[in-house]
This record gives sequence, structure tokens and C-alpha cells, in this order.
Amino acid sequence: MLHSIFSYFIARGDAADAKRLGYLSWFVLQYPADEFRREEAIFRDFMEYCNKLSVPLKQKYLEVYMATELKKFLVESKVKIDGTENLSYDDPNSLETAIATTKEVMLANFRELEGTSVSFEDFPVDVDKFRKERLDERTVEILGRTYDLISQKGDPGGAASWAREQLAALADVYDESAVEEITDGTATSQAMEPLVDTGIPAIDNDLVSLCRTQLLDISAPPGAGKTRFALGVLAYRAALKGLNVLYFTLEQSTAEAKAMLIARHTLQMFGDIISDKMITTNSVPLELQPKVEAARIDGSGEFKTFNRIVFPLMKPAIAVQAIFTFVQSWNNYFIPALVLHSDKKKTLPVLIAQLRSADFLKFDMGQVYVMIAFSIFPVIIVYILLSKFIVEGVSAGAVKG
Repeated sequence: MLHSIFSYFIARGDAADAKRLGYLSWFVLQYPADEFRREEAIFRDFMEYCNKLSVPLKQKYLEVYMATELKKFLVESKVKIDGTENLSYDDPNSLETAIATTKEVMLANFRELEGTSVSFEDFPVDVDKFRKERLDERTVEILGRTYDLISQKGDPGGAASWAREQLAALADVYDESAVEEITDGTATSQAMEPLVDTGIPAIDNDLVSLCRTQLLDISAPPGAGKTRFALGVLAYRAALKGLNVLYFTLEQSTAEAKAMLIARHTLQMFGDIISDKMITTNSVPLELQPKVEAARIDGSGEFKTFNRIVFPLMKPAIAVQAIFTFVQSWNNYFIPALVLHSDKKKTLPVLIAQLRSADFLKFDMGQVYVMIAFSIFPVIIVYILLSKFIVEGVSAGAVKG
């Protein structure tokens, strides 16, 4: 017979199934498998099975679980329900009989739970009642076991030490503060908000796509393509929607991860299949290099796009403005003459003016011409350095196509 608390985790096909998933995950994490007996032990294992798949409890999932996982669980745990106590799991025929009986009993219990009407507002109260009942039951079990140890071994000290350890562990499992987490918002009533899907119906229908407040873990053997799936499908589709993606990688470098995204974007934009290894090793064919570069730029942020596209187009204008600004500052006379009084700090335009005004009839024009020549050299050098940008800008604007 299953406890009524399990009825809160049964899917009802409404928006509250997301909340049931939250309660289910909390319950599985809070109460370990060794705290359950008989039918409840099997149901607790089924709950953990559904929690790993991030799906609510449904009869069809229970049938799949019993077809694929039940036999292994019964053999490993030696759990027996009413009607199978005298059956040996070591005998194949007895084991099959036990499995068939267990399936019938579990389906009947599931239908009974499914028909039980519950309100989520009562869950904190009911789970606290469940906690107190199980705490009392397990405490009685431990005390009874302690008495048996004293009677059999005659070692009160060892039995008392064992009892303290068991009771301390029990207090952690059935801690009252864990129930308080539920009222603090551990499980919410909001439906899971889909962010992106993989575009693969078989996966999206099973995982309910990638949702907000959901941590997704991809497990597979080495070399199965976990990184390419995570980056090229989920992270890439999330980035296309403008979502922030937090991606942890332990095996690939940043350059390798970026190359995978660029290769995926090249396929999305142009339909050309290209290996990320070609991008990391700079061995992209010449005919595909412009497409790869376009995919790289298209996937950039605003700052990088400005640096890669806008800034190069502005270089001619910036070069012209830089030349005008330098010439204006270099030839500035009024402010330096007004502010500078030390001969060591005076600029060339000020010194030239002083040479001419020293003695109008006797000043040396040769010195003035030399100073003027020296004052022109920096302007010529700056123009030579920046003129290539002006030429490039004029050439780019003159070429069509």
C-alpha cells in the first residue's frame, strides 16, 4: 500500500505538472531509497527514474519502467511485496512470477493514487505529517534493533554508539527545516517556460525542450558528440534568440568551442557543411573562407561588430580628422603664447614669431626659414603615415560590386 503523499507527484495533464516536477525532484533528493520498504521502495525508484528524465509520473512511464528497470531493481534490492514473500529471485520461474505480480500490484496502486484528488496548498502539511510518521517509525525500528544487539551481543556501549549514529543520520533525513524550504519557494506554481528546442522532435517531445530555470546535463560515451550537440544545437539556437548561455567545457578550448559555433552558423546561413577542425587549423578552402568570415562576424556582439565592420569603414574619415586636428594643434599660436612663459617650453610658432619681432630691421630671415621648415616636417610625417587610409577609403568607394 502506497502512502497518500505520492499522489502529489502524479501528472494530471495541466499546467501544474511543472510544479509536480519540482516537488518530485525535492522529494527524491530529500528522502533516500533506503528509507522505503516494499511497494514504496519500488515507487521511490520509479520516481528517481522519472526525475532523471525530467518527466512527471504517468502510467505509460510506469509501464516502461517496469518493462526495462523493474527486474534489475528487484534482483539488486531483494524487495518483495505481498504475494511474493515465498518466491526466490534466484529461480528464473519464481522471479518471472514475482515480476508479473509486482507489475499488477504497482499498476493498481498507481491508478488508486491517480484517482486521489489533492490540493497543492496542502502539500507542506501532508509532507510534514509524512515526515513525522516516518521519523517515529524509523526511530522505533532503530530502538528495537538496539535492544536486539544488546540482547544478542551483550555490548550496551557498542549498541548505544550504533544507535546514536543511526538516530543522527535519521535526524538529517527527516529534518524539519527541509519541509520549510517548500514554503520558501523550492517548488513554484509557474509552468516551465520553453526557451529553445533542438529541432529534433524525438528529443523535444521527451525533454520538453530547454526551459527557463532548468539545468540540462548531456551524458554519453566519449566521442559520441556531446559537445557538438550542446554547442551546435542548444547553445547555438539560444544565441540566435539573443539569450545568454552559460556553457562549461572541460575538454575543449575557447577557440575550439567558437569554431564549432561558427561551423554551425555557416551551415545555417549558407548551407555549406564545414568541419570546425578546418577553422581551428586555418585550413578552410579559399572558396569557403568568405562565408566562414561572414558567419564569424554575424555571430559577433555589438562591440566586436563595430571593431570588425564599422571601424574599418571609418578609418579614412578618422585619418582626415586626425590630420586636421594635428595641424590645428601644431600651428596653434594664441593659447601657447598666452600661457607659456619659459623659453624651454615655448612651441615653434611662438619662437618663430619672437624671432621676427626681436628686431624688425636686423632679424635673420635664414633662421626664420629654418624654423618654418622644422615646423612643417611633423605635419608631412603625420600625413605620410595616415595617407594610406585615405587612399584605401577612396579606392573602396570607387570600386563597384
